[in-house]
Amino acid sequence: MKDKQNHLVTNYIKDTTVQAILVGKYGRASELKVDFSMDPESRLEKLPAHIGDSQLISIIGNVINNALEASLTHHRPAVTVSISDYGKDIIVEVTDNGQGLSDELDHVIEKGYSTKGSKRGYGLAIVQALVEGYEGFLEYHRFQGETTVFTVYLPKQLRGGQSNDSSAHL
Repeated sequence: MKDKQNHLVTNYIKDTTVQAILVGKYGRASELKVDFSMDPESRLEKLPAHIGDSQLISIIGNVINNALEASLTHHRPAVTVSISDYGKDIIVEVTDNGQGLSDELDHVIEKGYSTKGSKRGYGLAIVQALVEGYEGFLEYHRFQGETTVFTVYLPKQLRGGQSNDSSAHL
């Protein structure tokens, strides 16, 4: 991992699970020859107790994996991750420079929908279910034909202060 990116992850991302996810994805990006970077403005304190480690790994991991794969269609593949916890939400934004989402944007989070072949198309459906379980939401946009942005919003507190087991939604 590049020194600057390592510094960002270890000094500004305080949650060790998120640190581990990012370090792992840096390694995968390196294997794929994808320029993987973190926005230097990213900041994250320790996550609230209601956000489970395994669910968070599924959420962030699947969104980044999709971006890494999508970026491979570009002659200089690149993925950027931005994480912040300002305000009432934890926000994870993943941008890639691949071909962009298909014109069938509404189907991208449907279970089993994929433009990459059969037996694919489950990652974003899992992300959507987990994010909804945390009373958050997932946004995705295509810009200028070759830029796709996925943004995950996870509330720091659930309504009514209730605890949550998002795995029940799968």
